[in-house]
Amino acid sequence: MRRADREVTDRAEMEAIIAQADYCTLAIHAQDAPYAVPLSFGYANGHVYIHGAREGHKIDLLRRNPRVSLVFVGSCETHLGIQPCSGTTFYRSVIAEGTARFVTDPEEQLFGLDVILAQHSAPGPHAYDPKALEATQVIAIDITAMTGKRSAPRAAR
Repeated sequence: MRRADREVTDRAEMEAIIAQADYCTLAIHAQDAPYAVPLSFGYANGHVYIHGAREGHKIDLLRRNPRVSLVFVGSCETHLGIQPCSGTTFYRSVIAEGTARFVTDPEEQLFGLDVILAQHSAPGPHAYDPKALEATQVIAIDITAMTGKRSAPRAAR
């Protein structure tokens, strides 16, 4: 990392940044160009859970290559300067790499959905409509590496 003074290496701090994020951006390998999509998510025990329909472009790409990257922005605040290019942005972010897997175990599917809802301030456990569960694909992303970065006012460091 070019700016070592901004690097976050503490796992607990990176997890706190992830906990603060409202969404993540999932980057997937496509054949001719990268494919990135913003998603709601949940994070627990080193795994990111996402969900969606059982078929579609994202699902097709993940079946071909399950290696992914994720971006989480926990906070971002831009301060414009008086002169162009004299402002700054304060932020906290994490980039993670991992392998996606389609959840087939019914208990993990419920757990993953509860984790997603908990990320958005709705802790469970929840009761789910069986028909909705049948139509929903839960995907777990097993995190293999994470790096964090922050730029904050000196008093906030």
